[in-house]
Amino acid sequence: MTMGVASAFGGPALAQQAATSTEVELPTVQVQDNTGGFVASTTGVARLPVPIFDMAQQVNVVTEEVIRQQNVTTLDQALRNISGITFSAGEGGQQGDNP
Repeated sequence: MTMGVASAFGGPALAQQAATSTEVELPTVQVQDNTGGFVASTTGVARLPVPIFDMAQQVNVVTEEVIRQQNVTTLDQALRNISGITFSAGEGGQQGDNP
């Protein structure tokens, strides 16, 4: 055991040489956002398009941007953004959203 450890440290070091680095100054980048997001003004829940402010019920919107950012692929993934919605198979047992 002692001989193996000694031979491991006794030989010449074959370490890699430190790479020489040259610093490159990148140009300054300015980023601005002037979009306020999506705001739905009418809904097609009724038979005709109705302004949301005239609806007698709550309307929740999951925007396309949110769907893309969260990589949503199923309806239940999209509806997780809406408060008050729970998922249940309806087969008895525990109720609610159980992963």
